[in-house]
Amino acid sequence: MIKKTSLTIAALALLLPTFVISAQESKSSFSDFKQEFLPQVGKKITVEGTLESAKLGWLVSFKGWGIYIHANRSADIAKMNLLNKFSENEVSVTGTLQYFPEPKVPPGDLHVAVAPEHFFFDVAEAKVIATQKAARIKETTQKPIVVSAAPAECLTVFRQFFSYVQQSEPSIVRDEHAQIKWLSKNLREALKQKVASFKDQPNDPDFPGNGTFVGTWDFPTTFTIVGSRRYGNRAVIDVWYSWGKGTNYPGDTRLSYFVFVYEEHGWRLDDVYTFRGKYASAESLNAYLTSK
Repeated sequence: MIKKTSLTIAALALLLPTFVISAQESKSSFSDFKQEFLPQVGKKITVEGTLESAKLGWLVSFKGWGIYIHANRSADIAKMNLLNKFSENEVSVTGTLQYFPEPKVPPGDLHVAVAPEHFFFDVAEAKVIATQKAARIKETTQKPIVVSAAPAECLTVFRQFFSYVQQSEPSIVRDEHAQIKWLSKNLREALKQKVASFKDQPNDPDFPGNGTFVGTWDFPTTFTIVGSRRYGNRAVIDVWYSWGKGTNYPGDTRLSYFVFVYEEHGWRLDDVYTFRGKYASAESLNAYLTSK
């Protein structure tokens, strides 16, 4: 089908003068755009750009503006739907350029809906060819997975784990049973990698410990589970920290995400993401453990 269309355009190009305008990254004002294309009204031209859905129909977008494609007759509306397959793709469009001048606004307070000044092709005679797919990620509205609250089992695991790491001993760094019970394979390997990077392990102030998994060296006064979500075999628990009197950060608050993965027949911690706060920088526990 595309080959036939290409041949048709090629044949027309031999009979009629054709102006080829390529898409450019630079933006131009509409006055500049108008100055360039107004002399070409009534002539057959070819433009290249991204085909986008717009209020007046399809828009071949380039140079920060573009040329519309719409139906001049109701009988041609069906042809507009045939262009759906080119949506958000790079296209080459050949047609007779037409111009809709700036409408005169009637006096008074009466509001009348009129189309703005624009250039356009009639869909009845415009030839559209896909040149290449646009480098864009398309948004889909249908959710690929069911999103729900984290299961009760996962919340229980979090509370047990969080109670454990609030103690200085036993340390999860040396407690392999606790690691297997609460940490994912990935996080266990990351912890092992971090521990091996320390030469003077016990005396180094940066050596990981239980507090590493809380995400702060000065423990908060309270924590609150403010939300949770499950995405398939992953679950995220939103934990809100608050610091009160007698701490180094009285009045401070912080949000952390505890990310769990369901593996080995149970929920296990896979990462902790701490959001940037007044006294803390944004950080991923997994990224910290694997950093050199």
